[in-house]
Amino acid sequence: MPARHARPAGVRRLCRGHHGHPVRVRLRVAALVGKGAKPADVPLPIPVLRAVREAIGGRATGAILRTRTGRRMDRAGAARALTRVARTAGITHPISPHGLRRTFCTTGLVAGIGIRDMQYAMRHADPRTILRYDMAESNLDRHAAHAVAAYLAGMSTG
Repeated sequence: MPARHARPAGVRRLCRGHHGHPVRVRLRVAALVGKGAKPADVPLPIPVLRAVREAIGGRATGAILRTRTGRRMDRAGAARALTRVARTAGITHPISPHGLRRTFCTTGLVAGIGIRDMQYAMRHADPRTILRYDMAESNLDRHAAHAVAAYLAGMSTG
C-alpha cells in the first residue's frame, strides 16, 4: 500500500475523509493524511482494494491495520508484521515498510513511469528525492543507449 510505510496517521485516517466523513472503499480512492499532515487521495488498485476490504471487514471507521487485540497497529507493529510475512514467504534478507516504499518507487521507474509521476505518487516535494529512492539506478538494461539505438534502428535511410 502506498500510504507512507504504514505511518500511524496514514493508517488511522485512511478510513476517514478530509472532513471526518467515512471513505467509501468502493470509490477505489483512499483519503489519507501523510507526512507533514498533508492530505492526499490515493487510488487503490484492485488487488489493494481487495486487501483493504478484507482487512476492514464490515467496519466503517477505525484503523485498517489492527493488532490481534483489535488496537490500531503502530509503525513498529507494522514492521513486525511485515517481518513475519517475509519470513513465512522464505525471504531471509531484512524487509521494512520503508523498503516497500522504495520498492514501489523503483518498480514504477523500471516500468517506465516518469520521474514527475512517481514524485506525485510518492508525495515528494522535490523530484530529486525520487532518484535517491531508485534502487535500480546502476541497471545497465535501463541505459538510455538502448532506447536511442532502437529509435535510430527504426529511422528510414532513404
